[in-house]
Amino acid sequence: MAIKVSGTSVINDSRQLQNIASLDSTTISTIGANIQSGADTGSGVPSASGASNGGLYVDTNTNGGLYFFGDTVWNAVTFIKGLKANTVSGSAIFDTAGTHTWTVPSGVNHVSLVAVGGGGSGASYGSGGGGGGLIWKNQLVTNTGDQYTIIIGTPPGGSNNGIDTIFQLNGQTLLIAEGGGKGLGTGSAGGAGGGSSITSSLASTYGGGTGGAGGDAFGPNYVAAGGGGAAGYSGAGGKGAGQNSGGSGVNGTNGSGGGGGGGGGIRQSGGYSRAASGGGVGLLGQGSNGSGQAFTITESTSHRSNGGGGGSGGETPGTAGWSGGAPGGGDFGGGGGNYSGGGALGAVRIVYKTGAVGSFGFPSTNIG
Repeated sequence: MAIKVSGTSVINDSRQLQNIASLDSTTISTIGANIQSGADTGSGVPSASGASNGGLYVDTNTNGGLYFFGDTVWNAVTFIKGLKANTVSGSAIFDTAGTHTWTVPSGVNHVSLVAVGGGGSGASYGSGGGGGGLIWKNQLVTNTGDQYTIIIGTPPGGSNNGIDTIFQLNGQTLLIAEGGGKGLGTGSAGGAGGGSSITSSLASTYGGGTGGAGGDAFGPNYVAAGGGGAAGYSGAGGKGAGQNSGGSGVNGTNGSGGGGGGGGGIRQSGGYSRAASGGGVGLLGQGSNGSGQAFTITESTSHRSNGGGGGSGGETPGTAGWSGGAPGGGDFGGGGGNYSGGGALGAVRIVYKTGAVGSFGFPSTNIG
C-alpha cells in the first residue's frame, strides 16, 4: 500500500516511511487522504469498526496518529506524533591530492562541509611557511544527483606557497580555503597564513579562520623558524617560533578557535638546523587548540624542536633537528618549518543528514 506525495513515495509497500525530510502539511494531508480514518475510542487508537486486516489508518481525533490493523489488533505506528522518517546520513572525506567528484545521495537536500587549504613550505634557510585557511558552510541546499567537484592540490616541496582547496558545482567555484604562504629565507618574515572566500550567494551560515603565519627569521646568526599552524573553525592558527627584527627569540603561539599551534624554532651560531612544522586541524568540528612550541637558543646539535600541536584532532608533526629528518606540516593544513618537509595537504569533509536542517553543522564538535 504505497502512498505518494507529488509522485514521491512516502510510505512503501512494507509500510515503511521514506523520502521524508520533514512532516509538512502537504505530506500529512496526502497521507490522511489516502488512508482510511477511524474514530477515537478514547484509548488512543481508532475504532475497529470498518477496519480491514492489514490496513493503515489515521486517527483524525489525535492529530493524525498512524495505526496498522492486523489480526483484530491495533498496532500503533508512531508516525507524525513520533515516527521518524527513515533518515539518510553519512559523510565523505577527500584528503588526497587531485580532482574529486561527490554525488548527492537520494533524499539529501542540505549538506554541511568544511574545507582546509594546504600549508606553505618553509624556506630552505630562514623563515617558516604559513598554515592553510579553513572555511565551513552549513545548510548548503542540494538536489539529489548534483555532482560537486573538489580540488585538492599536491603539497608543495622546496619553498613554495600552499595550494588552495576548491569546492565547485558545474564549474562554478562556491568556496575556497586558501593555502598558506611560503617562507622567504634569512632576514624575512614568515609566510602569511591562508584565508578563505565564498561566493556572495552562499554568504550566510558559514565561518572559519586564517592560518597562522610562519615564524620570522630576522637578525644575526642562523635562525631556523617554525611553521604556522592550520586555521581553526572560529580563530587563527598559531604563529611559528622565530626571531623578530630586534634579534629576540619569540616562541610559537597557540592556535585559537580549534586551530593548530605554531612549530618550534632554533638559533645556533654554527649553522642551520631544521625547524619544526606547524600543527594541522581535524575535520570533525571545533575542538581544543593546538599548542605553540618554543624558540631555543643553543649550540647543541642534539637539540630537536617540537612540532606545533594539532588543533581539533589534527596531526602534530614530529620533531626536527640537525639530523634524523624533519616532518612537514601536520595534516591538515600545517605550514612547514625551515629546511623541513613541505606544507601539509588540504582536505574537504562533507556531512549530511536528512531532517536535520538548522541543527546539524559546524563549528560544533564531533559533527557526523
